Amino acid sequence: KFSPEIFKRIQVERNPPKDRAEVKAMFESLGVKAADFDGAVDSFAVTGLVSQYDHNTEGFNIRGVPSTLVNGKYLVKTESLKSEDEYKALIQFLLAKKE
Repeated sequence: KFSPEIFKRIQVERNPPKDRAEVKAMFESLGVKAADFDGAVDSFAVTGLVSQYDHNTEGFNIRGVPSTLVNGKYLVKTESLKSEDEYKALIQFLLAKKE
């Protein structure tokens, strides 16, 4: 339920949530209890995933979405690709590299 709502807010309305309170309010509007939201967001698992995300985003110099990183080594630049088939072929090529 959340994915379409956050997509609409960010991509269609161009109004991304500015802080945790706005994200929490979005979840509450979809029926998630505030205590459940806080418990999940503050959990060890989520805190660890956010930390890993931040580390990887900085380390791989990801500055926008969508970004595709293959084998933790290749950041795909889509500007020069002309079709979905070219994109798929490039991903398959990079996945098969044995370096």
